[in-house]
Amino acid sequence: MRKNRLAHWHQVLAIMLITPGLFAQPYQQGIKALEYENFHSAYRLFRQQVQAQPSDPMASYYLGLTLCYLGKPDSAIAVFTHGLSLDAKNYYNYIGLGRAYLEKNQPAKANEYFEKARSLTSAKDQNYYLAVAEACIRAEHPDYARAVSLLNRVIELNNRNAEAYWLLGLAYEGMGVSRTGDAVSAYERATELNPSLAKAYTRMGRIWRDAQRGELSKTNFDKAIAADPHYPPAYRERAELFYMIGQTEKAVQDYHQYLKLADESDETRFRYAQFLFLTKKYNEVADILASLWGKIDKPIYFRLMAYTAYETGKYEEGLRHLEEYFRRIDPNKIIAADYEYQTRLNLALGRAEEAKKAAFAAVAMDSSKADLYGDLAKWEYDRKNFPEAARFYAMKIAVAPRKAQIVDYFNLGRSHYQAANYAAADSAFATVIRLNPNWAVGYLWRGRSQQGLDHTHLDSVRGLAVPYYLMVLEKASSDATRFSRELVEAYEYLGNINLIRNHYGTATYYYQQALALNPGNEAIKQTMSAIKERYKPVPPASMPLTAHTEGLQAEMIINGVKQLYPLSALVLGVSVNQEGSALLGWSPAESQGKVTVVKVGERSLSQVPVSINENQKQPVLVGVDVLNRMNIVIDFANNQLLFR
Repeated sequence: MRKNRLAHWHQVLAIMLITPGLFAQPYQQGIKALEYENFHSAYRLFRQQVQAQPSDPMASYYLGLTLCYLGKPDSAIAVFTHGLSLDAKNYYNYIGLGRAYLEKNQPAKANEYFEKARSLTSAKDQNYYLAVAEACIRAEHPDYARAVSLLNRVIELNNRNAEAYWLLGLAYEGMGVSRTGDAVSAYERATELNPSLAKAYTRMGRIWRDAQRGELSKTNFDKAIAADPHYPPAYRERAELFYMIGQTEKAVQDYHQYLKLADESDETRFRYAQFLFLTKKYNEVADILASLWGKIDKPIYFRLMAYTAYETGKYEEGLRHLEEYFRRIDPNKIIAADYEYQTRLNLALGRAEEAKKAAFAAVAMDSSKADLYGDLAKWEYDRKNFPEAARFYAMKIAVAPRKAQIVDYFNLGRSHYQAANYAAADSAFATVIRLNPNWAVGYLWRGRSQQGLDHTHLDSVRGLAVPYYLMVLEKASSDATRFSRELVEAYEYLGNINLIRNHYGTATYYYQQALALNPGNEAIKQTMSAIKERYKPVPPASMPLTAHTEGLQAEMIINGVKQLYPLSALVLGVSVNQEGSALLGWSPAESQGKVTVVKVGERSLSQVPVSINENQKQPVLVGVDVLNRMNIVIDFANNQLLFR
């Protein structure tokens, strides 16, 4: 008699597990609720079944299974034990006990019950393998490797079992990103065998969403909904896809549809709070979480409380919740975002050392969190700890150099500059200029860095910054209103250098331009008065400049060769390539030591230094500093030379 009853339950489960579309009463509604993740509805339905059929061991099995999903393993153990008291030969309640002990992280005890169940059936019982595999996958402390082994055994017995492939996909997903390809293959096989398997399409949609493949993700979510328009998780997951790709209105619509189909429970309200957090509705999230206090006994509740507290400016509260979360969570389930918020909360409370430890942990786990080093750098910079700020900006760049932005190098250079580490600052600003060669501010800061290097030398009038301040004039003169401060600094520096070098006409011009932008500069006024006592200005004259592919050019004579020569603020003296050397009458080997005479109009300058740049596109480039030494300046606004 008992043996016949056991055979009957095997038959029922074969129908339910292998061909879900043919679920038989009395389990159909409850199993569907489990599949829909409506665990409270499933609990109600299976509890009713236990009351209606108190001698039914399978009703106990499903009720206990539902309690496991609800995170109540001790209650589940009591229910499974009761089921065994009804029929000690029914192996499903042994499998249920194994699942409950996996929930409690007692794998040895779980294995004891799995093996007891195994002893009650044959080696070809697919339902045994499926039930144990699902227990190993779904438990709070899973055993994915064992699940894969069991499911492959099912497939050996029956390679057309869609449920086996579905569970195999879940197991591979649980093993991490390295096995997601295997997971997709398993889900695809499951849907080939059962095209109405909405849950498999939904999991594929999640995988493609996480891989930033929006179109493939949406296609699978759409297939899930087409296969079963009442499957709640498909709407929830598609809502998160729509949020990710910026279609917020569609995301909200899908989430509302999810709420209509899902259980009204603390769990779904918590899920909704998680979604609202993604959409940055932090005050609404805080209200929901407050109403759920004491009702959601899961670590992730405290995680969301901590995140929300940070976003609403409640830093002390946020840190308390995060500490509670870390006490409760399995260390293997901590994510980089947890350390990210730990960093931000500690920084907000001025706990720099704790913030640094958390930031290191976050970046070690996920290099995309390197922005945290930028936050630490800014915190140190604001407190004038410039060497430490530079260290963190450098670390941010080093973690992902290909993703480094111009602002990262600018902040690095500025921190080094404030720390008086001028060579490192100059290197950083050189990268800024390379990334944006038309930004006047990059040249300004490189000029400042070169001034710093000048001042570390016994002779502090080398004028190392001249080329970069000249470039400020070239790049900023067309928008004097926007760059007035930068232009004033450049004009004043160039005036000072040329005054030191006794180029009074050039110095006067630069001082005049600085005063035009900043008439209240008394120091410049006094300097100009002193110049007037020494220097008698010549009648003003000008010469037009012409444009060429890389800038401006002027007619001049160099070593007797008269032609249009390109000008460059970044060149000091004259720069030539091999063609230019021949043009000026030298072989490349003797260019460095030759006397060079440059004549512009009626003015000339001898002993002009020459440098050789074989990679230079132009045969000859003439530095603007050469013109300045002849008391000639460039009027960048009007493209002309002014003789002063």
